[in-house]
This record gives sequence, C-alpha cells and structure tokens, in this order.
Amino acid sequence: MENIKKLITEIPNFPNKEGVSFKDISGVLSSDEFKRTIEIMGNLVDKPDYWVGIESRGFIFASALSIMFGGNLLLCRTGYNVIDKLVLINLKKLNNITTIKSVIDYE
Repeated sequence: MENIKKLITEIPNFPNKEGVSFKDISGVLSSDEFKRTIEIMGNLVDKPDYWVGIESRGFIFASALSIMFGGNLLLCRTGYNVIDKLVLINLKKLNNITTIKSVIDYE
C-alpha cells in the first residue's frame, strides 16, 4: 500500500482554495502498481452487480474493477454532459445534494 501512496502527488491549495488539495494519480495509472491497486480495491467489497464509476477517475477504476472481478459497469456523469436516456441519482454529500446523470441502454 505504501508503494501505491508514494505514486500519488499532492498539490496543496488547488484549485486556489486554502485547505483543499488535488491528488494527482497519474503515477499510479502509469505504473505496475495500478493492477495491485485494483486488486486491493476489489477485495475490500463483496462483488456487486454493478461497478459504478462517477466521472473521469471513476470511469477508470470502475472499468478496471469490472474487468478484473466481473460484474456490470455503470458510468455516471455530473452536470449536463449526458444525452439519450438518463437516470438521475441524488447523492447527499455533507449538506449538498449532487445530481448525477447516467446513460442507460434499455435494449
């Protein structure tokens, strides 16, 4: 686990907000530790029917988890970037409500 953590670069006060930091995971994604990361993540949970990936990073990890552990894949976007059939999911995050949209193929 420490090998994986060392590959993550932290950029403090980003984006221009005191106390907020950005975690750059490109070091993990471009290394041999990516497979190990997916194994660790997948072994933390019972195999779900769907691996749900929310936006950019979530797409990467949910796709890899689906391939490695089996199960369906559901990719969700925040905002209004989705066309076709939509599913709205409300997530409560602290005091905010975030709406996530996802394309569902009913065929």
